Amino acid sequence: MESRSERAPLLIINAGVWLLFMAFQTLITLLEGAAPYDVPQRGGTYVLSALLTFAGSVILSGEVERRGRGAWPFGVAVTAGCIVVHALIAAAIYKSFPPLPYFENRSFTQLGLAAALYGLPIVLSALLGALTFQYGRAFSAMRALSAEREAAMKEAQLTTLHQQLRPHFLFNTLNTVSAFILRGENMSAERTVLLLSDLLRRSLYEFDDHTIPLSEEMEIASIYLEIEGVRYEERLTVEQDIDASVHGWPVPPFLLQPLIENVVKHAVSIQREPVLLSVAAKEEGGRLHITIEDDGPGLGSGSSQGGIGLENVRRRLKLLYGEGASFTIESREPSGVRATIHLPREVV
Repeated sequence: MESRSERAPLLIINAGVWLLFMAFQTLITLLEGAAPYDVPQRGGTYVLSALLTFAGSVILSGEVERRGRGAWPFGVAVTAGCIVVHALIAAAIYKSFPPLPYFENRSFTQLGLAAALYGLPIVLSALLGALTFQYGRAFSAMRALSAEREAAMKEAQLTTLHQQLRPHFLFNTLNTVSAFILRGENMSAERTVLLLSDLLRRSLYEFDDHTIPLSEEMEIASIYLEIEGVRYEERLTVEQDIDASVHGWPVPPFLLQPLIENVVKHAVSIQREPVLLSVAAKEEGGRLHITIEDDGPGLGSGSSQGGIGLENVRRRLKLLYGEGASFTIESREPSGVRATIHLPREVV
């Protein structure tokens, strides 16, 4: 429902249109050398009709906001209703307070038909003017939201790069490469460098779109997991259970990488025991359900729910899906952490 401040421009537009037509008609009468004979009657009719079309504008703009282009039959009905009511108002006023004997000799129906004919362009102008304003305001809001989305995506890109280029990440990865070279395992060293290069390249280019297929997102996650697997060897075990029906489901790029990094940082890197990381995705009730869980020490041992990467995920989901998406992190029993994401298929 629109607030009073949002309705005020509609009232101004409707009042302005009726006032403009009244001034124009009065001016024409004066230019013809005659004195306006029905200013009180016309003024009363136009004031009431301005309130009428204002009410119609409010109702119609709300319907357009809800139904978009599908609201046009309703718009035709509102316009016709406003014309009929305007004609009844004018006929009642001119019949009750005739400015000239001419009006006394005309029936209520004749006065109403004449009022409908003369009032048609005014009613249409008032309603179309209000709707044009509403569409302009909605378009401006959509542009502002689009700009905010683009800014958030760019920020997410930089945040992801920052996460991956932090000194300790590169230091540990390059140390792993160095160790491979010293042991003569040149193929492994080359593989790690190529994986790192591929991950960074995707960070730069995957953000061209707001969403990518889940299968591509899993490829990105697999690259990151392979790099971490080189670093932690047997300390990280990964299980994937991705339903084939959701491979093409659109998801934000680099949605999973911050969640996986959270597991590595707060579970794998702080203990010697092996950690099992499970990634699952399936469709339930027309929504995509993604679960990432581990059997590490859990939230009570230093795991974070509010790091840069996780906050980035929350903000992007909010911008892309509004209230249609959810993201939760909770402790598992007997140990570990579970992150759950629910996504609709379409962005808002």
